[in-house]
Amino acid sequence: HKQGVNNLTVYNFQSERLTFQTLLTYDKKIGDHQINVLGGFMDETFRADYSSAYAQGFLNNDFSELNLGSKDGMKVDGGAKKLILRSFFGRINYAFADKYLLEANVRRDGTSRFLGSNRWSTFPSFSAGWRISQEDFFKESSLSDVISELKLRGGWGKLGNQQLAATSDNSYPSSDAYYPGLFTISPGYNYSFGGEISSGGAIVESANPILKWESTTSTNIGLDLNFKNNLGFVFEYFDRKTDGVLLKLPVSNLYGLPAPYQNAGKVQNNGVELQVNYQNSIGDFKYSIAANGSYINNQIKKWASDEPQVNGTFYIYEQGRPIRSFYGYETAGIYRSDEEYKNSGIQGVNGTVGAGDIIYKDQNGDKKIDGNDRVYLGSPDPKFIFGLTSNMSYKNFDLSLFFQGAAKVQGYLWGEAIGGISGSDKPTTIFADRFN
Repeated sequence: HKQGVNNLTVYNFQSERLTFQTLLTYDKKIGDHQINVLGGFMDETFRADYSSAYAQGFLNNDFSELNLGSKDGMKVDGGAKKLILRSFFGRINYAFADKYLLEANVRRDGTSRFLGSNRWSTFPSFSAGWRISQEDFFKESSLSDVISELKLRGGWGKLGNQQLAATSDNSYPSSDAYYPGLFTISPGYNYSFGGEISSGGAIVESANPILKWESTTSTNIGLDLNFKNNLGFVFEYFDRKTDGVLLKLPVSNLYGLPAPYQNAGKVQNNGVELQVNYQNSIGDFKYSIAANGSYINNQIKKWASDEPQVNGTFYIYEQGRPIRSFYGYETAGIYRSDEEYKNSGIQGVNGTVGAGDIIYKDQNGDKKIDGNDRVYLGSPDPKFIFGLTSNMSYKNFDLSLFFQGAAKVQGYLWGEAIGGISGSDKPTTIFADRFN
């Protein structure tokens, strides 16, 4: 609880998550044939309750119980939510002579977050692998002297998502950001009837009755290659298409309520992943090293609106661009003097522009900087991701190293990062590069 001068607020929050799961498995091997079957059912129920109470007018600050405060000004608040997810699932694995590998999965998921027939959806997946190095023709070739493992694999699958973004600009997904069915009506709104104030409620959120599962269809093909000198390679190409992306998109002010969630469109992610690893030992010294890198291309293929949609302060959704791209003013340095700004003939964003201020590009040539000069600035999601891990040991000593990085990614500095230094900030090198 939180106690201030002559007032007290008590908060209470409790939640429970109950999961019931039952599984049935079957394994059988007949000669070179190996089969494994799994089937199951899962039920997950989540419930959360919140309450708060406020009182004031205590005789002194030593009293810390709500009932010891004045009855005048007492306030209570609270809320609850309950969510259910049910799933039926099955999987079959088949292998022949440890050379041909097949797997098939299917899920039937139902959620309380959606309505009617949209609550349930089916998600199948398939994968196959061919261990070429186990074939007789490979074992009899000279390649078997250098290659210990050669495997070709591929797969196709469909997965569902029911989680919603936690913030209005869709920037942070959260497992606690659920379909707002319980919060469409809120109390605490007063109305005047016959000259008297009466308490009541109001619609504060709009639920979307046709909201449905977001689904991602993935296709991948890969190659695993291991040499007998302890050198290995893993290569994979992937293509993921997400349909019915769950987002809030801007609506007209005439709507009168915050934007509801909707299935906004289709987004594609495709690219390649590569991993190289090596391990060896020299006496008591053992070491391994692995490097990985990936290239990812993200693009909106279809959107709910044909026109670009600006969401929040600096995000834009535009067909053909990466999802949640940065949108704003492009810069071209800073004004070195007041005369430089005056000679530019450009009217600034606000009335006071001079030496030391940022030069914003006049994209449409109308000699003024306004909202029409904002352009696409890049994506917060990197195109390249890479990493390096290494493990070393000598007798009873060991050392592990891990490095990772990203490239072709943009960031957005805001708040104290580009403003003045307040009492809670620690100056960094960004301020050392200020205009002088």
